[in-house]
Amino acid sequence: MNNQDGEHRACSQRADNLPVLDDSISYDEFFEKFMIANQPCLFKGIINQWRSIKEWVDSNGRPNFQYLSQHFGDTTVPVANCRKEQYGSQPKADMLMRDFIKYWQEYIEEDYNENKRCLYLKDWHFTKIFPDYNAYETPVYFTSDWLNEFWDCTRQDSKSCDDYRFVYMGPKNSWTPLHADVFRSFSWSANICGSKRWLIYPPGEEEFLRDKYGNLPFDVTSSEMNDKTKFPKFSQLKQCIEVIQRAGEVIFIPSGWHHQVFNLEDTISINHNWFNGCNVNIVWEFLKSELLAVQRSIDDCKDMDEWDEQCQLIMKANTAIDYAEFFNFLTTIATPRMRLILEIVTQHESSMPKSAVNPEYKIDQHENFIDEDDIQTKHYLQVNRPIENHSGDVSPENNSDLKVFDKNIQANDGGFYSENQSQKSIIFRSNSPDRLLKAEEENILKLEMNKGHGCRITYKRSNDEVDCEMTSKIDPRRCLLSNDRRHLLFDLLRLKNVMDKLLMEPEFKFVKLERLIVYPVEILDKVKSILAKVEHSGLSLRL
Repeated sequence: MNNQDGEHRACSQRADNLPVLDDSISYDEFFEKFMIANQPCLFKGIINQWRSIKEWVDSNGRPNFQYLSQHFGDTTVPVANCRKEQYGSQPKADMLMRDFIKYWQEYIEEDYNENKRCLYLKDWHFTKIFPDYNAYETPVYFTSDWLNEFWDCTRQDSKSCDDYRFVYMGPKNSWTPLHADVFRSFSWSANICGSKRWLIYPPGEEEFLRDKYGNLPFDVTSSEMNDKTKFPKFSQLKQCIEVIQRAGEVIFIPSGWHHQVFNLEDTISINHNWFNGCNVNIVWEFLKSELLAVQRSIDDCKDMDEWDEQCQLIMKANTAIDYAEFFNFLTTIATPRMRLILEIVTQHESSMPKSAVNPEYKIDQHENFIDEDDIQTKHYLQVNRPIENHSGDVSPENNSDLKVFDKNIQANDGGFYSENQSQKSIIFRSNSPDRLLKAEEENILKLEMNKGHGCRITYKRSNDEVDCEMTSKIDPRRCLLSNDRRHLLFDLLRLKNVMDKLLMEPEFKFVKLERLIVYPVEILDKVKSILAKVEHSGLSLRL
């Protein structure tokens, strides 16, 4: 959304009170205000360079049927019939992509005939099938994705691997019934073309949508919702956020927010489900509730042999995960983070003060508070410049006493000088070190030239860039998020807390050890040991 001056604001409000963001918002701000707070938002202008937008959309902004059929026509895709209901969902069948495209074009020519099938290509694992196509790049705000990291890391065989990255394609009037996302995960959905109407319900509001038997409705827009004999609590509904998402926009749906979605035009979208340290506890509570529901449903069979194991089997069939796989998931996510944190601690312990004879840019971290519920930080960029003496030589003894200034100077708002006989320092502040360097680089270089120092300029990041050998194919930076140590510790703290809860759960004792990739207590002890090393190193949890 634009303001009166035509400038893009990081956060504005639509009539439906959904925040509208752009790429000027920092990762940390999104982390705090939306992921930790579990609040929805809409992004504009962050996907314009995607290959899928350039190739899957024609000059009129509609699906490029010729391209899609030519390049993906032989692929089998899952297609739902939006005019039928089956067990609270829409029945699916497989089709060749070219047959679906042919149907879609004919459906348009028939002016979306209400008497014809309304088919919707859903949950197509495009990235899994075409890993080298690079249809899109996950926006930085959504890159802390433990769910897809787990599948990338554990299933190297492309035929057996899974993922939660999907492409959706459907004609006008195709839709998705009311639901909350798998495992109560986050989701993001980017419109490549077309527009969608979203009906979004905050956690707890779904209780007012249930029928007299406690079941959620197939379609919240049905006239039956007003029948008090069928839906006795519907009149008590307090909040429903209605959002119109247009081409090029990306919507963020938080954990546990039920939603129903309609395609207002011929639409293509890319969607991910994911979770991380911000909502892993919500996922854990959901899994516990799923197991409890299974136990209640077969309580009359409790005397049967291996009843607890049978409950886990049913849970996995219903939910696609059980306690054993969840433990393996936590272990897989914790392992590279422990390795990276240990590298940081080792570097910190071996680091020694050095004379700053040559100018350098160095990021120092101050006031990083990390606990189970929040993360706050300040980053500082210090530019140290030696001052030449009368003979034109740099005086190393004078430069050995450089002082680090601790000032809250906003990035892009300038800096300050502290002059003495040995140095000048300029310090800038930002929530993101990567963003700070990028934003201030040009200004600092100009300042350097204007001051006439003619010094060689070098960049250094203290303990923020860590090399790590990974046994999987995932990007190591995924664990480090802008080379920020705070998020590593936040992740590991959340993993420790959920591991503690899982291992203390009575039902976990029935999990067979041969299904686990490591001994449970061993991995938990390692996590706690790493956190203790951070404390002992002097970094503590306040970096």
